[in-house]
Amino acid sequence: DLDLSNEAGRETLAGRIAGAVRQVCGTADTRNLRDMADRNRCRAEARDGAMAFAAQLAAKSTPQRVAAR
Repeated sequence: DLDLSNEAGRETLAGRIAGAVRQVCGTADTRNLRDMADRNRCRAEARDGAMAFAAQLAAKSTPQRVAAR
């Protein structure tokens, strides 16, 4: 339902990814540094993986432009 060939579609996808990352990685006890570090690592890994995959999808949906001769 997203058009990844335009900025609006990519921004919507980024927002969805951010929400999914929060849901998957959950919350952490802010009084426990190890808990916070684990949650932050989870979020970074999940976000980076999802954004890399999204970039691949966006590249495939972007029309290729070729210089005219």
